[in-house]
Amino acid sequence: MARKAISTSLLLFAVVGPLLYGLSFLSLGVALMRIETLRLIVMFLVVSLSIGAGAFLAASRGTAVFLRIAGAISVLAMMALLGWSWRVWATEFDQVLVDTAMEPIATNQVGILFAPLDDSATATDVIRQIEDTVNVVLSKNGLRSEVGFRRVYPISSFEQAERLATALNANIVVWQRQVSGVPIIHEWHISVMGADETLVDPDAESLLCFLLTQGDIVIQTSSDVENDSDMLLAVSEVTAGFAALAVGDPVLAASEFHYAYESELLPDSSKEAIQGYRGIALLSADRMDLAAEEFAALDTAYAWTGQACISMFDRDWNAARDNLECAVARDPYFAPAYCGLGIVSVRLLDIDSALNAYDEAIALEPNWGVPHALKAMAYELLGDSETAAAEYQLCVQLAGPNGALQREAAEFGTIVVENPPTAVPTATPKPTATPTPFPTSGVHIVESGDTVAGIADEYGVTIDDLVSVNNLEDPNSLSIGDILIIPDF
Repeated sequence: MARKAISTSLLLFAVVGPLLYGLSFLSLGVALMRIETLRLIVMFLVVSLSIGAGAFLAASRGTAVFLRIAGAISVLAMMALLGWSWRVWATEFDQVLVDTAMEPIATNQVGILFAPLDDSATATDVIRQIEDTVNVVLSKNGLRSEVGFRRVYPISSFEQAERLATALNANIVVWQRQVSGVPIIHEWHISVMGADETLVDPDAESLLCFLLTQGDIVIQTSSDVENDSDMLLAVSEVTAGFAALAVGDPVLAASEFHYAYESELLPDSSKEAIQGYRGIALLSADRMDLAAEEFAALDTAYAWTGQACISMFDRDWNAARDNLECAVARDPYFAPAYCGLGIVSVRLLDIDSALNAYDEAIALEPNWGVPHALKAMAYELLGDSETAAAEYQLCVQLAGPNGALQREAAEFGTIVVENPPTAVPTATPKPTATPTPFPTSGVHIVESGDTVAGIADEYGVTIDDLVSVNNLEDPNSLSIGDILIIPDF
């Protein structure tokens, strides 16, 4: 009787091991190896004792046959689970070795970096969920081989993300940080260094559209939803959208941006940014009608510049200039708008104004390569091949992880040296200069009873400055809800 009780107990212990290990691995995956050390030791102690109990039963001659068979099955099941998990861990370990070596992503791939909030197991598992979701989207659409993934260390700023992207040849960086305060705010960042690796012999308008794929989408969340599955899905969809745009599938990009936009957890500011990027994806898909709808729904510098792109493709330079001036009025620090003004000036053969506009863009974004490529094109029209070649070289140096831009700029630079351009007649320089960014200290939202004089007095600025920076045609006609930029001189 005692022997039977012992055998039954051993059987239960032999069965518990595979069940416990299997369920743990199914629920945690490779994160199982990153649980607390004590829990990990206990788990493997149970696994070892389980295998021992099963082996003892299987080898006991005086034990009932069904108990011996059950013991043998439990040992085989445990060994199979260990073998399966080892294969998964081996793959993961290989990826960890690649990530640790910090090897650059292949030049024929679009690169994505995934950075956890910190070094904890939870943060690593969260970023892995995003990586897995992006992997599924790209694989289902046959794009996975064109995109390289790297997991990197925690990132704390856009500048750090930019440096790491350049070092590892990555176009997109997904990272998270905590903003101190009460309550604590968590920020998801999808930082894009440029999402178009399909540039071939680009014209100025195509380069402007390329500029509009750069940026840093910030999704602020509270602690209770920072790792919510819907929030992580939205971050994954935005990331997959930029990856699709970079490899030349703008239709998939527009779809992924749309899915992310539908998330109820996203703040309005993030939705506006995503809607703008959906517009540029539709524009890249030659659906200017749908792109125009997306841009028209927004009143941001990005959207006005997107509308200017549509006008440029229609060769309506006056409409493009009007749109770009609206963009500058909305955000005097938005560099792509100045690039757009430069392109319009070039098309109107006003090269001096174009060069001034490009210099404004370079002053705002000194690390961007595209403004230098645009300057080079302007110098070609002046017949100055030496300066044009130098500007193309600067573009090559500042192209960062954008291989297509780097390649095309280098080729243009070679051509302009081997086949010096002939100067073309240019327009007489206009006395009015290209709009210059106004330093601002903030904005004022117009309320009932507000007047231009009263707002100027409240902030200690002149009426003329307030009217000028906001391009107010009728200072006496303000509407409730208008947003006025307050100059800070």
